[in-house]
Amino acid sequence: MNCVNCNKGFSCGCQKMTVDGVVIHKTCQNEWNNKKLSNQGEQTPKQDLSLQLAADQIKNLRNK
Repeated sequence: MNCVNCNKGFSCGCQKMTVDGVVIHKTCQNEWNNKKLSNQGEQTPKQDLSLQLAADQIKNLRNK
């Protein structure tokens, strides 16, 4: 088993921790949290755009 963040193996079970259902090194926790926060910030505008496109498509279908 490897760390999801750095892809390195574990030499001891005490190095592992589970965050959001994935196993990472305890020393990788801060980096993992920073990646997670940055990914959430990038996905939010895409999700808003998708919702807007869906709403526009519904309006177009109703106007036909």
